[in-house]
Amino acid sequence: MIEGSDCPVYGDEVQFNESVLLAPSFGAYGMKEIAVFEDKCALILFGRLCSTQLLGGGDVESIASKNPKELTGLLEQISGSDDLKREYEEYEEQKAKAEENSALRSLKKDYFLWQLYVIEKDIVKLNEELEAERRNRDDVMQQIDGFEHEALKKRKEQAKYLKEIGNCERRIAERSNKLDKNQPELLKLKEETSRINSKIKRTRKELDKKIEQRRKHGQYIKELQKGIQDLNAKLDDLHEKGRDSGEKLQLDDQALREYCRIKEEAGMKTAKLRDEKEVLDRQQHADIEAQKNLEENLQQLHNRENELESQEEQMRTRLRKILDSSARHKDDLADLKKDLHTMKDKHRDVRSKYENLKSRIGEIENQLRELKADRYENERDAKLSQAVETLKRLFQGVHGRMTDLCRPLQKKYNLAVTVAMGKFMDAVVVQDEHTGKECIKYLKEQRLPPQTFIPLQSVRVKSIDERLRRDSSSSVKLVQFCMLNYHTFDPTLEKAIIFAVGNTLVCDNLEEAKALSWSGERHKVVTVDGILLTKSGTMTGGISGGMEARSNKWDDKKIEGLKKKKEQYESELDELGSIREMHLKESEASGRISGLEKKIQYAEIEKVIT
Repeated sequence: MIEGSDCPVYGDEVQFNESVLLAPSFGAYGMKEIAVFEDKCALILFGRLCSTQLLGGGDVESIASKNPKELTGLLEQISGSDDLKREYEEYEEQKAKAEENSALRSLKKDYFLWQLYVIEKDIVKLNEELEAERRNRDDVMQQIDGFEHEALKKRKEQAKYLKEIGNCERRIAERSNKLDKNQPELLKLKEETSRINSKIKRTRKELDKKIEQRRKHGQYIKELQKGIQDLNAKLDDLHEKGRDSGEKLQLDDQALREYCRIKEEAGMKTAKLRDEKEVLDRQQHADIEAQKNLEENLQQLHNRENELESQEEQMRTRLRKILDSSARHKDDLADLKKDLHTMKDKHRDVRSKYENLKSRIGEIENQLRELKADRYENERDAKLSQAVETLKRLFQGVHGRMTDLCRPLQKKYNLAVTVAMGKFMDAVVVQDEHTGKECIKYLKEQRLPPQTFIPLQSVRVKSIDERLRRDSSSSVKLVQFCMLNYHTFDPTLEKAIIFAVGNTLVCDNLEEAKALSWSGERHKVVTVDGILLTKSGTMTGGISGGMEARSNKWDDKKIEGLKKKKEQYESELDELGSIREMHLKESEASGRISGLEKKIQYAEIEKVIT
């Protein structure tokens, strides 16, 4: 269409405005003021070949019969822009590359900012953990101070016991030396006692003989004394008679000699008997004194024997006590060694399990750190997850969210699958439409955030292009192939995934995606970087659209499982108890064993001495 009432002359500037109203797919183009130099333009538009300056009817009819695309081409040819088409396309391609580079730089910037944000959160969390560890270290240091104080007390007690043990050992050594010194004397006393007992027996026999002899001598002396008395009586009678008769009694010489002889003989016998009596009296007195001495010695020996027997009984009683305590200590020692062996085996198993659990917890923490498990979870996501768990508990046929039911086979496909699924990523898969309505009703009643539901029985899905399935190469795959793992995935839920992603392809780079989407047979393609190319030529997605943050939801279930495992391992770790307490128990048991071994050693020494 040409605006203007007057026909310009050659060389004047004319403003053209092209409007295409019938085909909106071609858009509108605004053309700047240009100088009309071409002869053909002047001939056609201004009728220079025609004196009346009018167009012919055939030309008008020819132009009017053209379709919008042909008119656009004619105007581009008339305006001269057709000659600049190649240059324009080159600039357009350069512009697209520049925009792509700019978008990539923007994506990288957003990604680096996101990484910086995560790192800052990690720093904050690590600072909190460091502060907690410092507090724990302070608590441990206080415990160590308490243990050191307790150890100091135990060392003082040990020194006291060692001093007592030293005193006992010294007393045992003194007693042992004393017993060693008294041993010869004891043997000598035993020999002396045996000799004295033998001497006493012999002396008793001799004493009995002497007593018998004394008795016989006494009887003989009594007989002699009686005879002497008789003779003295007779002599006295004779003297009386002699005095009475006095002068009347006259002895002849023979009688007088006989009298003198008898008198002398009686005196001699009496003197001899008197001497024998004196000798026997002296011997009897000596024997009595010897008997008294022997009886005193015997009494002393009996007293010494009783004393030695009392000491022997005390030694035997002490020996029995030593043997009993030694046997008891040996039994206790065997039990303690058995308990210590069992304790060491148990502690070895506990330490092995402790190290294993610590290693597993460390591995889980590394996995959680790689999965960015500490990323911020907003309140809405938490409510949605809680609401889905409630729906699964209340209604039969609620399978769960798509992120819980399936996940990409490899982590590199997370972003691509997220972009391909779009809003259906958070959709809840239910068995039928009735279950979905019941769930929606419950969400409304509880004023919970709305959710999208995919009923398996009534949802309509497009059939899979088998050619795409067969032609999927290593670098180009159907999104379904990046998600379905029939070893862990329920095949009955495949319909929901096909509904969400359809025949969308995933490829590694943008150039390959453009070739698949915009040349030849067009397809819906998504790159592993999250850029979505549609059949109509639009290109959306990427990190700047928040897709990478959403793609992390694929790891939510895995993260939840890892956190539960970590809590379980930490609970098992708490149940194992403190390794330090185990070492203290082992040290205490070893100390008790050492004490019992010392007691048994001292008991053996005392037993040998006794």
